[in-house]
Amino acid sequence: MQRLGIFLLVILGIAAAVLYSTTYIIRETNQAIVLEFGAEVGEPKTEAGLYFKLPYQSVNYFDKRVLNLDPEPESFLLVDQKPLVVDYYLRYKIVEPLAYFKAVGTEAVAVSRLKKTVNGKMRAALGQATLEDVLSDKRIQILAEVQKSVAEDTKGLGIDVVDVRIGKADLPAQISRNVYDRM
Repeated sequence: MQRLGIFLLVILGIAAAVLYSTTYIIRETNQAIVLEFGAEVGEPKTEAGLYFKLPYQSVNYFDKRVLNLDPEPESFLLVDQKPLVVDYYLRYKIVEPLAYFKAVGTEAVAVSRLKKTVNGKMRAALGQATLEDVLSDKRIQILAEVQKSVAEDTKGLGIDVVDVRIGKADLPAQISRNVYDRM
């Protein structure tokens, strides 16, 4: 009788291990792709729920929410040769997890590529603007052009650019001190 109990416990343990290795859960905030030896299997799963896979397959999860990219403030040179320190941010969403995985693989690579792209587009846009443009309502137009340009460049990454904004635009510290000293 005791051997039967141990045998049933071992069988139950093996069944639990197999069940654990063949199921995965997608939460409401995630989407996932299943990989078999690095190649995708089936369509990306975007709905929350319990799913099944083979034990040797792996699952990569991606966020469905709007993500934020907030790089360090950068110094830009405007068309009138005035330096400006700009703190900008970008909001984006992963809309095609399979294309995202194939293009960038990891979030760190995606963030790096997005930083380079946005920085280049901001440099190009602010390089054609004056200080008055950046500080006036024309800034909305400039940022809309930057957002459109970044969205076109990142279309193949499976990313949808939701918003590009300037949080803060200041003159460099040395110039600000000189202005205050003159006052």
